[in-house]
Amino acid sequence: MREQTEKVISWLRRSWPLLVACGLGTSLVVYLGLIPWLPLTIAVAIIVGVVIVVRIFAPLRDLTPKSRSFETAPQPMDIVDLGRAEDYIDTHYDVAAIDYFIKVFTQLPDHLSRVDEDVHMTGRVARSTTHLIFRGVRDVDETPQGILLAPIAWARKGKLFADFRPFNHCDVLMPTLTHWQVNGLVTVAVRTLFEGAIRDAYARAKRGKPPELSIDERLVLLQMVQTATDPVPGVDRSAREQDLTRLVNSLDDKFSTEGKKVIWEFCESLIDIYVIVAEVGQPSGDNLMVGYSNTIVPELSGKETKLRAKHGLLPTSLDVSNPLVFQANSYHFEAFPGHGDMYVYDQRIEQLDSDRPVQLDKVSGQHQQWFIRKDQQQGSPAAHLYVRRQGSGTVPGHPRQLNGSRSTAGDVKSVIEFREVPPGGLGNAVTVSFVTAMIVTFFAVSGIGIDGSSGNIRHDITALMLTLPAFLAAAVGRGMTAERVLSTSLTAFRGLWVVAATSLIAVLLYIYSANRGIPVEVPIFPNYKLNVVWLLLALFSIGTLLYLRRRKNEERRHYLRVRTGK
Repeated sequence: MREQTEKVISWLRRSWPLLVACGLGTSLVVYLGLIPWLPLTIAVAIIVGVVIVVRIFAPLRDLTPKSRSFETAPQPMDIVDLGRAEDYIDTHYDVAAIDYFIKVFTQLPDHLSRVDEDVHMTGRVARSTTHLIFRGVRDVDETPQGILLAPIAWARKGKLFADFRPFNHCDVLMPTLTHWQVNGLVTVAVRTLFEGAIRDAYARAKRGKPPELSIDERLVLLQMVQTATDPVPGVDRSAREQDLTRLVNSLDDKFSTEGKKVIWEFCESLIDIYVIVAEVGQPSGDNLMVGYSNTIVPELSGKETKLRAKHGLLPTSLDVSNPLVFQANSYHFEAFPGHGDMYVYDQRIEQLDSDRPVQLDKVSGQHQQWFIRKDQQQGSPAAHLYVRRQGSGTVPGHPRQLNGSRSTAGDVKSVIEFREVPPGGLGNAVTVSFVTAMIVTFFAVSGIGIDGSSGNIRHDITALMLTLPAFLAAAVGRGMTAERVLSTSLTAFRGLWVVAATSLIAVLLYIYSANRGIPVEVPIFPNYKLNVVWLLLALFSIGTLLYLRRRKNEERRHYLRVRTGK
């Protein structure tokens, strides 16, 4: 009993505005003498009681599917398995193919020439296509297999690519390496950094030929790869950094100090991200072009986006991760709405895990400067972002500096908001609202058929007049596709509902007035009175019209101002 009482109290706290409105409406109807107070009060009490009983004893069903969890916790690869993966890479791929991957992966800004990314919204999802152009292929010896290993996609651990399709310059699908093979390739890359650190130390000290890795050093190498490639995302990052620091410090002076730093930074950058590697045919020129496409599902973040989802409307904002925006020599990003009757309302760059804007003037890479430009023509149907490296500075590969803090791939996102080109659906709502307000005001002022006396009134013509807004709404909506209707603004959506409710109330009120009459009237001039109920309904319809028209004018003026610059 106590639980039911708490539910009743909780429901009353949440629904008090509705109960107050019902009480005021009941009092107004009784005061106007439309319905006797006793039966009306009993009817309202019964309705409220039924609602309370239904909300308490028949709550909303939980539609969560009763399926058992089949997921298992990810575990890091053991050292023996990492050694097997390393041997597999060494025996199945040419040295030149492996060396090219290591150069690209450890010195990405020096090899990634250009990135072109296009995003097209289609309904409730978006399709992203990314093209990457790597340089420096001519510096690689020709491989007997004619295959190079190239990284094509970076993502944070825990994120899955939907409908992922890797392709080459001929738009032909490419084979990608498995997680086990990629970890073996990463092990080879770290081994190369170990060997480079030893060569660098021996070259500076002029000690002669550098030795091979010892068993203990091999063990440190595998432990660092195991710590860095742990698949559990975001778990004890500081502890992993401490483990990497401890392992690097365990190396003796056979390794150069700069080499140790490079090893630590490379392994630290792998804590949060994973990479997808593909087998690519070796081109004859110096440039290698690869790409991939995937489906993006917009996140339901923000109050307006959640309200649109609640009413079944399509999302009009899009968050797209840009992991390579400050890694390529030039980066070009474009985003297009679902149809041509929308324009870019806002475009900005934010940090991935928050809504904080990125301070582009603080994006630094050893005095490297960036030329960053959005689309110069505001209000265009597509969002453009162009980033180009300029100056003589260099950019660190992993990790890079962003806003004065360490940052890994995927920390930056582009946020694009689209809006309908005015007048759009809001213009249709204004048109229907105007006709509804005119008809309701006409009956309120003329009083034809609302005094209870039929006379010589043609009720069929009157009914046709009252249903005119519905015919008009059907006429203006014929030229709108389903996607355009679902892409309209929340103001237009709610305005159409309010106009529809006003028209329905007007029809029901006319039927009641024509048969029984509403005797409550207000004298305006001598021998001229207005019905109070019809007057209130007319004022409400006119207020709705003025509000929708004001919003339409605001949208139109903003669009014309950004398009013309005036």
